[in-house]
Amino acid sequence: MKSTIFVCSLLLMAFVYGAWRNTGNTGTPRITGNPRITGASPSHANDNAPTQAEKDLRLEILENVFGGHSSASASDGSDGITSSTGTTSSGATTSPTRTTTPTSPTHTTGNGQPVPRSEYQPCLDSFVVVMNAYGIQAGSPQPIKTFPSMTYPITTAESLQGSGLLTWIQNVVQTYDPEGKGANLDFQLRFGVYTATFVKDMNQDASLTGRITTFIVPAYRTTTAAATAKAKAKTRLKLTTTADPGTDGYELGGVEP
Repeated sequence: MKSTIFVCSLLLMAFVYGAWRNTGNTGTPRITGNPRITGASPSHANDNAPTQAEKDLRLEILENVFGGHSSASASDGSDGITSSTGTTSSGATTSPTRTTTPTSPTHTTGNGQPVPRSEYQPCLDSFVVVMNAYGIQAGSPQPIKTFPSMTYPITTAESLQGSGLLTWIQNVVQTYDPEGKGANLDFQLRFGVYTATFVKDMNQDASLTGRITTFIVPAYRTTTAAATAKAKAKTRLKLTTTADPGTDGYELGGVEP
């Protein structure tokens, strides 16, 4: 009996000693291996999230790249676009409106300007017609049976430095996706050919007629969240038709040469 008690006492002492060693004598558990973290604590949950300083830096870079080289006519960065929306006689809210007459952008800096669909859509359509005439079209290759009678001036590059580009993007997001902060929108680069009507209406140099250019056209993404944002925009803006971010596009305006 005494031997049994002695053995049990030794085992109990060994257990206590082992526990004492593992706590580091301070009551704090000593981690001897690489523990598996099953849940992120609040202090580490956003370790990979950008800090406010990083966000500010990104915004500053975007403003410097896209908002630099502003012309005298858009020195305030607004490019003649109001941040508020207009209202029709029926009470429907329209997209942000221009308050100044558009000016011809400087080609080498690409100041750019917002343009309504009635102006940019014919340019997009013209691009398809011109490409088809030169045998560039959708579908499998086909023999060219007729040839154009005139050539078109070439565009080899186009600048993205627009003084009002960021302001325009912000206005589009605030109008059509304020809750998603732009997460439900796509900004598509669409190719067009300047028409004589566009050049005249937008006070452009006549030499731009026939030049290939680029427009930025916003649209809702094809997701459930985007569909919800689209429905909310229609209600919020009191529109009689579906909400359409592409009501206005943005002409980059920096064609080269």
